[in-house]
Amino acid sequence: LSSFLPPLVVEFPHCVPLLGVFCALTSFLSSEKNTPWCLETSDTLKPACLFRNCIQFSIPQYHCSVVLIESMNRFECHVTMPKAVFKRKSKTVCSSIRRALEKGLQEAYTALGYSSLQYSTTLLCPCGEGR
Repeated sequence: LSSFLPPLVVEFPHCVPLLGVFCALTSFLSSEKNTPWCLETSDTLKPACLFRNCIQFSIPQYHCSVVLIESMNRFECHVTMPKAVFKRKSKTVCSSIRRALEKGLQEAYTALGYSSLQYSTTLLCPCGEGR
């Protein structure tokens, strides 16, 4: 059985995410050396993209699945993990995912040559690491 963590929301106040940030972020996450995010694939070995600008990863270290979605003015990160792992590691997983997303956003903005990074994160998570 699986547990769902409430989503982490990265909001871009008063604007839409800049061009290329979602793609650069997903590239960073899938190449991160410390905690690799692996693209999940379907039976045909195509990425498990649910719809445009939505991609699914697994993080083997935490035995969890992550769906990253780009919408009009925010990114959403939805996490699913086995209940046994959730009970032991939910706080660690929440913190690790949040740090990876924040680092990935910094890297994406730098790689794309954008000067100011303006976003806020909201983590509605039982680990207590909210806004």
